Amino acid sequence: MGKFEKILNAVFWVLSGIFTLSGVMFYTTEYSGTDDKVGPIKRNLDKEYSFSLLMIILIVILFLYIIIGIFKLVFSVSKKEILKQVEIKLINKKEKNDSDKETINQVEALLSVNFMMNFFKKKDFGMDSFCIDDIHIIHDFLDESINPKLKFLDENLEQKRNLLVVNMAEFSELLKNNNEQIGNSNLWRIPRKSRASVIQSVNKYSEEIWKLYEQIISNIK
Repeated sequence: MGKFEKILNAVFWVLSGIFTLSGVMFYTTEYSGTDDKVGPIKRNLDKEYSFSLLMIILIVILFLYIIIGIFKLVFSVSKKEILKQVEIKLINKKEKNDSDKETINQVEALLSVNFMMNFFKKKDFGMDSFCIDDIHIIHDFLDESINPKLKFLDENLEQKRNLLVVNMAEFSELLKNNNEQIGNSNLWRIPRKSRASVIQSVNKYSEEIWKLYEQIISNIK
């Protein structure tokens, strides 16, 4: 569009120059002459071209001048509208990014990086125990997940958030149905007699939860 605009402007100004010079020419003594004498320009032109032909040429130039002027006007209006739409999109994108950054901060406030790393990334639930307080953190996040303020405007981030909630709910349900307390402590574990498939499922959900969380948090800038 930049190249087309330059060509359009160049043609417009060339026609403007031709039309202006042609109009001025009729008022010069070189064309109209002095007293009863015909000017040299008119005399030479009359030899080669009739007056009616010259008028037709001028009318054609005027017509082209008007048409290109209309094109310039339409192009200018279209360009302004496009720039306006681009500006609106940029503003909307910034607002969306700001809103999503705030949502990421809320997710991190509920699920800190240290907690997620130590609980989901590093644990092997076939061997390691877990604290009941950690389960409460998970439940608090799941309870808060229905809050509209904890939703992303970006479709990709919102999809990851939904998957995080689903996986965390499944993970929590597995631990709820497969646990035993270690003595009188605040520590729990998956019973050693549990099937290997249960432990594999818990570890699989744990790995997926960490991956989704990491993808969401990494979007904050």
